Amino acid sequence: MSVILHYDLSFKAVEDLAAGLDLATGSTFTHKFTGIAGVLNADSDNEVSKVWSDNRALAAGTDTIDLTSLARGSALVAEDFTGLYVKFIAVMAPYANTAAIKVTAGGANGYLLWGSAAGELNVGAEAVVTMFAAGGPGSPPVVAAGAKNITLTSTDLDATYDILLVAGPIT
Repeated sequence: MSVILHYDLSFKAVEDLAAGLDLATGSTFTHKFTGIAGVLNADSDNEVSKVWSDNRALAAGTDTIDLTSLARGSALVAEDFTGLYVKFIAVMAPYANTAAIKVTAGGANGYLLWGSAAGELNVGAEAVVTMFAAGGPGSPPVVAAGAKNITLTSTDLDATYDILLVAGPIT
């Protein structure tokens, strides 16, 4: 099996400027954040080798993902990230959720995505994407028996979300 992660992110915001300004080019200004694109694979400096995704729902406001046993449906064998680093996470929550979802290290055997217990992200009705350079400052640890769980919580007790995780060795 081979894994290729293509990413292409860009953000653009158009601002309507105050009326009455003497602007030769119009009354809007465009702010851009572009050029974040690339491909990660087995030949990359930041190598990736395994991928897993799922559409999930919280039960009683919580969901714990075990990175050593990621179910892939009845026709596929569960994925196991043991010995690898999580290098990419994307979480998307629909507008139907009534509260944000918080992504943190799981309580028992927590996997510190941001390299420290303080790291977390909140996902409202949006997508949140984070890419990690394994082995660098603030990078996540190797997935192992004592570092394997990610927990998602919300006050919306049955919130749903989509998640994509990509992992690979330190390179």
